Amino acid sequence: MKFIQKEMGCEFFVLDTEIMIVNNNLFKYQIFPKSEYLSSFIKYLNSDKKIEVKNLNRYIEVPSDILNKIIDKFLKLKLIRLVEVDEIVQGAEFIEQSLDPRFGTQLLWMNQFTNDAPKLLSNIKNLEVCIIGAGALGSSLALKLSAMGIKNISIWDGDKVELDNLTRQYLYTDKASQNNEYKVDELKKIIKNFYPESNIRVHRKFINSYKSFYEIEKNTNLIIQTADFPKGKIDYWCNEYSIKNKIPVIFTHHKSVGPFYIPGKTACLACFENYINTQTNGYFKKYKEIVKNKPNQKNGSFITGQLMNEVIILNLFTRFFIKKDYDFSNSIFIINESDLSIDLLNFDLKHECQCRQGGI
Repeated sequence: MKFIQKEMGCEFFVLDTEIMIVNNNLFKYQIFPKSEYLSSFIKYLNSDKKIEVKNLNRYIEVPSDILNKIIDKFLKLKLIRLVEVDEIVQGAEFIEQSLDPRFGTQLLWMNQFTNDAPKLLSNIKNLEVCIIGAGALGSSLALKLSAMGIKNISIWDGDKVELDNLTRQYLYTDKASQNNEYKVDELKKIIKNFYPESNIRVHRKFINSYKSFYEIEKNTNLIIQTADFPKGKIDYWCNEYSIKNKIPVIFTHHKSVGPFYIPGKTACLACFENYINTQTNGYFKKYKEIVKNKPNQKNGSFITGQLMNEVIILNLFTRFFIKKDYDFSNSIFIINESDLSIDLLNFDLKHECQCRQGGI
């Protein structure tokens, strides 16, 4: 493989039968399809005129004989030059650092979704995310969202670190359990140390009533509901609150993720439960009442389950806030910890619900 570089910031990667041109300012790799424009351009290259190639930041696939003519012409016109691989790598590192010393690689990745990655990153940084529950899933998600650049995260949990938490809640320490520390306090210290610009607001209490939701920051852009207790109640309070205040919410629990309620776009938790109740001839409603009245107790769990939850949730977050992909189905992800498989349960909307009124 030969490497050729244009003086003004474009790189040309020459393969056996094709050429790849990369715009270093955006790091975009694009296919330039065979067309009349390409034929005219090649013909123009073979003329004696000096040409401008500033707009040719595309991937070009052409026959090798035509390719050789293009390369020869570029070299004669001194529009490109031969360079070593190391020089290109160093150039990429320089570009990465010049974009942002911390988020340079993320900006390069974001360029595939937008023409203004710095603005998109700024929007991500200024999101307000509320995480209910600082257990295995909530704590890990808080740190990973901070890694994306999100500064403003509020975390709700009244639990203290216990020794048996540490098999899954790996951010906490044995010392924190010995000192009887609140999870949210420990998590705030961890995130602030990791991302000093972050603005982590912690609440050392459980959400134990519908009214508690009105203590959540009013400008919240996303709620991630991970708490298990009060069982049979907290999800419904969260669902009602998010509908009334038009706030997207991702519901996630042991072995499941969903629904992802987006006001005016996707179905809410009540829609899902209505569907399941219809499919089970009313037995789901009876089961729900039994669960609601059972005393709170812990479920058995293993670290692999929460990691799969995280991947799904971060993918949903990325699709919605970064890729601006709003084409979400009404679905629940069911996670099987025994073989690490995921089943997707899609549900239909056959009843009227207030969740479909308006939108964000």
